[in-house]
Amino acid sequence: ESEEAKNGNVITADMTFDVSKETLKEGLARMCKELNEKMANKDRAFIVLTDRSVCLQNKSVNSDSDNDSSSNSDSHLLPIPALLAVGAVRSALIAHRSRFALIVDTAEAREVHHFALLYGYGADAVHPHLAYSTVLRMYVEGRLSSNSKDRVLLEDIKSSPLTLINNFRKAVSGGLLKTMAKI
Repeated sequence: ESEEAKNGNVITADMTFDVSKETLKEGLARMCKELNEKMANKDRAFIVLTDRSVCLQNKSVNSDSDNDSSSNSDSHLLPIPALLAVGAVRSALIAHRSRFALIVDTAEAREVHHFALLYGYGADAVHPHLAYSTVLRMYVEGRLSSNSKDRVLLEDIKSSPLTLINNFRKAVSGGLLKTMAKI
């Protein structure tokens, strides 16, 4: 555990809203209000905005469908769009004049353009959990081949999944540098 986490300087915010209870606008306002309250007595923090609860809900709904269980039918979580959440949180917390870093853990970031927009709106780091899990799933299922349209090198496929994740990171980093060079 990092020093920041031990000191309570890591704050996690759920980037979702329940459509049966609130609108997108209300969910966004609730998330910003909760973060304002958590940041009230802090001079600095790492704020992690995550939409993983939607993924967890979908996973449990799919596994419950085999048992004809409707226990999750009351919960209708939808993600707050990551770009909207980053912009709103950055605007809401800038008034505190506290130092904070926004880390976005989202399923939305898949392409270089998505990353560029998130960074442009104020994210300090992006963790694209859906992209990573897709790459790993393709590796496990053996759907990566040397004849792939993506032109994945055979030696990369035979290497570790970590190499594939690192290749994805390098591709995104290279794309971001190319995008910034045009600005």
